[in-house]
Amino acid sequence: MSLRDLLDLLTCRFRREPPDAPTPRLTRTGVTVPPGAPALTADPTTWTLELPVTAGRVDLGRFLLVPHEPRPAGGFDPEARRDAVALADQLGAVLALRALDTRRVN
Repeated sequence: MSLRDLLDLLTCRFRREPPDAPTPRLTRTGVTVPPGAPALTADPTTWTLELPVTAGRVDLGRFLLVPHEPRPAGGFDPEARRDAVALADQLGAVLALRALDTRRVN
C-alpha cells in the first residue's frame, strides 16, 4: 500500500532537499507544528506536512504529504500514522545501506 492510499492524501512526493520553510511534521504521536509554519487556509499548499526519512540522526529526505482537506494536529488515524512512519523508517534504512554500498565501491 502506498503512503497516498494509507493516509488518504491528495499528493505525496519524496524530496531529499531540506524544506524551504518550516513545515508541520507527521510523527509517531501526531503532528508537530514548528514556529513559523504557515496557518491553514483554503489554499492546499498550506496543508502540506512532512514525514521525515532518517537513519539514526541523519536526515535523508522527507515525504511531502498533502491531504484532501486541512487536518488538525493528529488528524490522521493512529494506525495509519504508525504505518506511515514505519514505511518512512524502512526507506531510511534502505537509503542508508545504499549509501554504505556506494562508499564501499568507490
